[in-house]
Amino acid sequence: MATTKQQNELIAGLKAGRRVSAPIFAVTTPDQAAAQRLICEALNNDAVAKISWDLVRGLTPRNNRAAAVLAELGEDVVRATVGDPAGFLNLARQSLPEETIVFMHNAQRFTDDAAVVQAILNLRDEFKTDRRTLILLAPALRLPAELIGSVVELDDPLPDDDRLAEIVAAQIAAVPEGQLEFESNPELLKTAAAMLRGSHAFGAQQSAAMSLRKAGLDHDYLSLAAKKLIEQTPGLTFERGGETFDDVGGLTFAKEFGRRLFDGPERPAVVVRVEELEKSMTGSTGGDLSGTSADALQVLLSEMEDNNWSGILAFGCPGAGKSLSSKARASSSNARG
Repeated sequence: MATTKQQNELIAGLKAGRRVSAPIFAVTTPDQAAAQRLICEALNNDAVAKISWDLVRGLTPRNNRAAAVLAELGEDVVRATVGDPAGFLNLARQSLPEETIVFMHNAQRFTDDAAVVQAILNLRDEFKTDRRTLILLAPALRLPAELIGSVVELDDPLPDDDRLAEIVAAQIAAVPEGQLEFESNPELLKTAAAMLRGSHAFGAQQSAAMSLRKAGLDHDYLSLAAKKLIEQTPGLTFERGGETFDDVGGLTFAKEFGRRLFDGPERPAVVVRVEELEKSMTGSTGGDLSGTSADALQVLLSEMEDNNWSGILAFGCPGAGKSLSSKARASSSNARG
């Protein structure tokens, strides 16, 4: 399986941590099963037991060495870890051999439990001594104060466009010969990858496979899949309106600016509109003492700076065309809006 630059950085971080006996890692990932496979393949020493734990299955082996370790512990002991995260961590500390790698799935569900936090802290020094490793897997994880400084935090990001294009190409190649009337080509893969942005690898595989038609890829299906994915995030909506600048009178300068921007060498693929920014982020200037609004604004501006995203501050009276211009720009340029 090809890896992205960010995934290579994840593996490099894990290997570096293992070399200095770092005992605990937290890996944020949109696909925990895929991240676990990636790590197991990269850290491919068969002499090291690799063991997975989740709330329903308890302990399960990820290689032959792990199977032997769990068999030695006994079926009753292994079964007792089902539904018991603190018990699993205690067993890992007391009974697993040197250099073992242990994965804990959906760690975000348990890090507000005092017993689990204490169990993680209890194993830290012993794991460091004999080069054992606990890897906490989660889609997102905010560490409690007790664990900050004891855990190495790493990120397994969403697939980039190159990886998404590889996924689509693999789905096309998997169709038996003669069943499709088209062939994979760079432009088709580029378009499909753009429409699948935001999907994790497994979701992209499913969407790409479901979009295959005899004559080509079903872009309407891919757009619907993208819409559902985006709207799972509270506060976000996906718009695919029909308005273009041909339907809009006036806004001459907005039209010309948009045309030049989208005809440039780095054409945007998506238009994001933040409505009433000054009101939604009002906590940054007062009212929200928790700091949540200020943090949200900081994240937005930092991401724009770090990723070189362009932006426009549009202001004016109601009905001046602020929202309409962004909708029409996206539709006129066949970009997401």
